[in-house]
This record gives sequence, C-alpha cells and structure tokens, in this order.
Amino acid sequence: MLALFLLIIITGYTAQMKQHYLAPAVDADASLCDDVVISHSGDFLLSSDGYWEGDNSFTYSAATYVLSVKNAQYSTSKFQTYMDYFQSATEYLSTNVAPYFDLSVNLVFWMSYVIKEPDSETNRFYMNAHPSVVFDRDATAGALTNQYYDCKSEGSASYDRANNLLAVSFDIDSYTNSSCASIIDPTLLGYLSLVSPTSFRLSLDVRSLITAVAVNRQILDVSDLQMIENSQFSTSIDNGTYVFAKFVDPRYSGMRGIYCSTNSSFAFCFLTFGYKLAIPFFLHRGSNIYYPEACDCYGDAAAQVNDPNSNCNTFSFISGALFYDTTDVEPIFTLLNRYDMQALHQYAHGPMFAGSANTMYDPSYFTNQTRRDNWYEFCDVDGYGSCNFVVFSSFDNGISPNQQVSPSGKEVFNGSCGNSFGITDAAWARAKETPFSPLTEEYEVCSNDKLQAVVDNLGIASGDVSLAMPIGIVVIVALMYLVQYVTGKRYMKRHSESARSEILDQLATAILNEKLLVDPSENAQEADAPTDIPARSTSPNGKPVLVLNQSEAAVREIKQKFDQSVAAIENTVPAMLDYLDGIFLTLMQVHSLHSPKDDDDAAPAGAAADDATAAAAKKAKLARKARRPYLDDPLYLNVLEMLTQLQSGPWAIVGDKALCRRCSAAQLAVLKPLWMKLVAVLMVHSAILLQCDMSVVMQKHGDRVQYQLGRDFWTLNELQDAAV
Repeated sequence: MLALFLLIIITGYTAQMKQHYLAPAVDADASLCDDVVISHSGDFLLSSDGYWEGDNSFTYSAATYVLSVKNAQYSTSKFQTYMDYFQSATEYLSTNVAPYFDLSVNLVFWMSYVIKEPDSETNRFYMNAHPSVVFDRDATAGALTNQYYDCKSEGSASYDRANNLLAVSFDIDSYTNSSCASIIDPTLLGYLSLVSPTSFRLSLDVRSLITAVAVNRQILDVSDLQMIENSQFSTSIDNGTYVFAKFVDPRYSGMRGIYCSTNSSFAFCFLTFGYKLAIPFFLHRGSNIYYPEACDCYGDAAAQVNDPNSNCNTFSFISGALFYDTTDVEPIFTLLNRYDMQALHQYAHGPMFAGSANTMYDPSYFTNQTRRDNWYEFCDVDGYGSCNFVVFSSFDNGISPNQQVSPSGKEVFNGSCGNSFGITDAAWARAKETPFSPLTEEYEVCSNDKLQAVVDNLGIASGDVSLAMPIGIVVIVALMYLVQYVTGKRYMKRHSESARSEILDQLATAILNEKLLVDPSENAQEADAPTDIPARSTSPNGKPVLVLNQSEAAVREIKQKFDQSVAAIENTVPAMLDYLDGIFLTLMQVHSLHSPKDDDDAAPAGAAADDATAAAAKKAKLARKARRPYLDDPLYLNVLEMLTQLQSGPWAIVGDKALCRRCSAAQLAVLKPLWMKLVAVLMVHSAILLQCDMSVVMQKHGDRVQYQLGRDFWTLNELQDAAV
C-alpha cells in the first residue's frame, strides 16, 4: 500500500507539473506564468523621434529605420535587448563613420548597411533608403570614356525607376564610324546585331551597383547576401585560384545578381557587361560643379562641407564601372592588388568626371591630353594599357533640392561629413517602450505551483489508497486461498520459540494432571529383557504395561532419539509440511497395533471387533489424507525406526495411576517430557495433516479436561490411543 501511495503521488505530481493553463495577463502570477509571444512578419518603419509605424504620432517623412522580420517572436525583454543592440550599432556609425565620409559613401550606408539579429538570418534592421529613389534625379547622362576620348550619347541616357535601371544607347553606325570605336568593341559589351541592328544599349541595375560597392567598401559583408544556386565558377590568376558565385541582396527583390569572390582573404564583387567583369563605382560630383574636386571631410574644408546648402550635400552623383578592352581578367586583379577601394575611388573621380555631363562648362579642360594621361595613369597595366569607364551622371536642375532617399519621403539634408544616421536617446527609449506591435497576447501560459501540486497529490493519494485498501486485501486473501487450493499447501503462522515453549509447558502441566506412564518394577520377565531395552509385561487387568529397565542408558538412548527427531522436525521449517505427512503415516501404523481403550469393564468380543473395524476405517480415512509418501526421506526413516522399536519391543503405554507409584522419581523425570513431546508433536502434526487450526485449546467440560483439535474435542485417553 505504501508503494501504491508513493506511485500515485509521483505520477500525479509529474502530470500536474506538465499541465498548463491560460490566465489573463493582468491577473497572472509572474512566478508561475509566462508571456504568450506573437509571431510577426513584415517591414516596420521607425521615425527619427522614436515612433513606430501605426502610432498616431508617426510620420512617414521622418521614417529613418526599418525593422524587417520573418516569423519573429519577441518577448518584452528580448525586444528591448535587440533594440539596445541596434542602437549601439547605429550610434557607432553616427560617431565613427558618418563624419569622415562624403555623401556618396554615407548614402551607401543608408542603402546597404544592415544589422542582423545575432540568432537570425532573416530578421534585419537597416536604414530607410532605396537606390530607386536616390538615383531618381531630374537629369541622367551616359558615356563611354578612355584615356583619349569621351564617347557621349546626348539625349539617349535614361533612368527607369520602376526597374531600377540606368541605361545609355548608342547609334551603331555613329559609334563604329567615330572615335568611340577605339574605346571598345560593342560585341564585348553584349551587343547583338540580330537583336538590335541599329543601336547597342548599356544598362546598369542601381541595386546591383550599390550592393557591389557596399561589399567592396566593406560596408556590407558577402555573408549578408544570398548566393544563387549553381552559379559558382573558379578561375586561376597568377599563383592563386579564386572561386566566384552570383549573389543578391535579400533586401532588394528582383535585383540583378553580382559576381563576388567567396575567398575569405579576397572579398570583392563585380558587375558584368556582356563578357566583361567590371569594377563598380559610386561617386559624388564633388565640391565644384565645373571641375573634379572631391569633397574633403578633414581640415579647413570640413566647415564648408558640413553646410547643408553646400555642393557636397546636393544629390549629384557619378556612377559606373571600370573595365579593360580584353576578355582576360588579369588586369582587373592587378589593379585590385595595387590599390585599396578608397584609393581606387579617389583615382577614378577625375576620369569619370570627364565622362559626365559637367564638362559642358569648360570642354577644353577635359580634352587636355596631359591631364587625361595623368588621370588614367593609375590603371595602366603592362600589356593591357589603361582602363575604360562606362559613366552615368545623375543630377537635379530644379531650384529646390531633392534629397529624398526612400519611398516614404525621408530626406537626408546633411549627409556629407555629418551624422545623418542617428536619433536621440529619448527617441530610442520611446521605441523600446512602445514596440511596433503588441509583442504578447493578453493572456499568459501558467504552470502549477510545486508545493500546491505536492499537497494536492497527497490528498488524492490518501483517498485512492483508502478506497483501494479493502479491495486489495480481498484480492490478496483470495489469491492466497487460490494458491493453497491449487498447490495443496498450507501457509501457517510462524510462532516464536518462547511462545512454543510456553504452550508446551501448559500442555505438560495438563498431562501430568491425568494418567501418566508407569513402570511395574516386579515384572517376571525383567530378567530376560535386554539390558538396553525394557521388557514387555502385562498389567493385572490384562493390558500390556511398560516395564522400564533400571539401566539409565536405555532411557537416555530412547529420549535422545526422540528429541533428535522432534528437533529436526521443528527446525526444518521449509519442508515442515512434507515431513509431517510421513510422520503421521508412521503414527497411523503404530496406532493400528494398540490395544483397546482402558475401560473399567471389559467389552464383549463382538464390540471389540466392531471397535477395531471402526478404528481401522478411521485410520484408513486419516491415512488417505496424506498427500504423498516420503519413504526415502532420512528424517522419516529415523522416526519410523524409533517408533518401530516402540511397537515391536516389550513396550506399552497404560494409564494406571497405581502402577505409576512404582516408578522411581528418576524414571518419571525422564518419561514425563517424553510423553509431553510425543503428545504435542502428534497434535500439531495431526492439525496440519487434517487441515485443522493449529491452536490447541484446553477446555473444561464438567470434571473432564479436553483438548480442541479443529472442530473435535479429544480426551487425554483418546490422544493416548492415537499415539500408542
């Protein structure tokens, strides 16, 4: 029952601790309940004053950041932790990056820099800007240029905002019949006469351009991009092998792929024009609209650059790519190994400015060959000559400057050499305190209190055990009776040695109050009896009597054999039932040789015969109750030998008190325990064999003392008859 009690407690406690229930958030116990987080997907705008899109105070024109998430689940603490992380990253840019770069570089940060959650590839935080808006200027011009000539296509350049494409077209006849043909063969740039017999067109995806520039300037990592499957290829250059693959920025859906190196020691991305790999560039026009003078964020020029109305803060850009008039990639890698990307952008500013629309103010300045030789000297590679450029100019003509960077209307007024990234601490605090959307449900998931679960299951276990205990007892008792019925064995109560001794003493006292063993010493046959075994004689009433030899050795021998047999029976607990069967059979055999009961008047011969027949039938009935023979059992044979001597020798047991007086005190001292043990063993063994109760109860009916064995009462004489 204790095991059942513990089992119910343990299983109930385990099940209860696994159970959960819902509770209103306002009433939930924080120590037992957890928030139910909501899954979010989408792009959420955050304004410069700390309001999320959807808030009544939010304005789209002030939207500075974007939180882009896919199936994101934020608890309140987790959301605030990530917002702290985003704040730290943007504050670093505001303090250590933005003040030292011109508008073109800072706009690349606006359009490409991304902060990923530490444990997510899809959840990203970035600034609210898009190339499609940045390149959407009033005017666009395009040209091909080299060290000697600028091939400009007047009026044929355009920008397609819907498709994010800068494009320039050349009349094929005019191109091939002019100095333009010396720049590059149009077929190397992808021109197909069968497709467009009258003109060839160059186009540039501004999303691809900005992404490639961001990787090359280490603003964006290649790991932030997504590689297109089955796009890898390798090429051997000098003593190294480079592996390339095509990548896209997941931020810009539909952008053209760019080829980037996957070598960890060489992270660089290229644009492609036909069969050409090209190095991308994105430059600001500069501080001077007439001549190529880059904006300087250091020294005395910094004060002018920081002016929102200065030329360095106007949205006037020069973009394009550098390539060589060959299909060999060797000169491209030579150039990349010669300069870092910051130096390449500085060197490219002069020749790209010459190919832009700004040369209209002083054409002779840009046709000066000495000046052009100096501009192109940086890209001169032995065996390949100098480089070529495809150049696009994007600028505004209006009086009011357009500095918009995102579809929501966000404008960057002081983007050159100034902090255009950061927002105030108060705005960050507001953004953390009021998330973009409810992060958790209005209810919580709660578990049970451990102590309460223990108390509950103690009560349940107590009730269940109280209910099951009577049923269990009935089942156990029924099983015990079933086993006893099937096996035929009785499982009796074990008694202590002291209890057994006490009941034997009581039995001995009762026996001594009745007829005891006697020994007529003047038997005529005593002289003929053996010295170690008493001789048989007959009492005056014609019954056999026990004539004890004065030899104490014979008495001790009989007592020793009997004591050994009784002790062996009592100590052999596991085989007790088996031994008792054999002993009872032996006692039945002895009983068959006894003389009639000691009545005062001799019974007639016919009555004696009837009594003998009844006794024989009773003995046979009792013998049938024995379950199996034990003729090979050593203990059985030992007892049988001793009892055989009793029945075949000159022994008899009578109850004549007068004759008892003739026994010596020493002889009685020996024979009393012998008789007591014999009767006790007989009664216990008979009780077991007859499947009666084991207890021996002395009851007094009038002047007679009887012994209850099962349902029957036995007098001492009847017990003597059964034993003699």
